[in-house]
Amino acid sequence: MTDWEEWNDFEREIISKPVTSLNAFRKKAAQLAMTGITLSNNIPETFKTPAVESRIALLQTNLNSLDMYMELDVIQQKKVEELLAEINKNYLSIGNQFDEILLRKAIPKEQGEDQLIQSFDTVKRASRNAIPTE
Repeated sequence: MTDWEEWNDFEREIISKPVTSLNAFRKKAAQLAMTGITLSNNIPETFKTPAVESRIALLQTNLNSLDMYMELDVIQQKKVEELLAEINKNYLSIGNQFDEILLRKAIPKEQGEDQLIQSFDTVKRASRNAIPTE
């Protein structure tokens, strides 16, 4: 995680608080949307799973929505509050997924488990055309 600069930048950005003016909140929303876009650029191989990628995509969508709502002339406070709650939930969900991946990697494999998994993968990749017909 320490080598993933985009994630570290996003965490720094999400933790910092904007000044109390409306323009500061608009700039903050725009900056969060920009840093959110870069999250999917260099995902470490350990975390490059469909579960993490889909959670990041959902977070990016919510950040873009927040940026859009903040740019309106009349800001819908209720909608912005809902989006902020969703962003926090998605952020925590990504963190939980990272923890789960690291926890699963820490579980030692039993002797022969790699061969068993490889045989299952071979069966899954086999196509019907690979079997010769008479």
